Amino acid sequence: GRWIVQAVVADLKLAQATDVVIGGCSAGGIHVLAHLDAMRDMLPSKVRVSGFADSGFFMDVDFFTAHKRFVVSPTGQNAQRLLSPACAAEFPQEKEKCLVAQRSAPFLQTPVFVWQSRFDLDQRSCELLPACAASPACVEAYARNMSDAIREQLLAHRR
Repeated sequence: GRWIVQAVVADLKLAQATDVVIGGCSAGGIHVLAHLDAMRDMLPSKVRVSGFADSGFFMDVDFFTAHKRFVVSPTGQNAQRLLSPACAAEFPQEKEKCLVAQRSAPFLQTPVFVWQSRFDLDQRSCELLPACAASPACVEAYARNMSDAIREQLLAHRR
């Protein structure tokens, strides 16, 4: 991951830019919310950087988060270098939580715009057990929880 990001920054000559928007959708949106500050740090301070995460704000639910363990595991992909150091310090034994926006967003320092559907079908299939995904009341509760999490974890600390 880090080597690819560094190669993209070099290839696109982003260090010479005045403004950079780092964006991604779905898995790319997860990446933006988890790694935006590290990507910002790869550029000179004179470059204005912001993020755009489309459908990347996932909730910290065991059904989903546990699948991210291989990404940060030293015996898996060991992709820890771009994680927020503050988030990793908050979750030293569960660094996979730093790949989930509900946990990583409060640590973001770089401005970010989040475009997020409360009823994203792919997200519901990733984060909800089948019985919940089939229940309108359960899906509505999930949507309310996501809206609350975005307000609490992404917006509240920026005021």
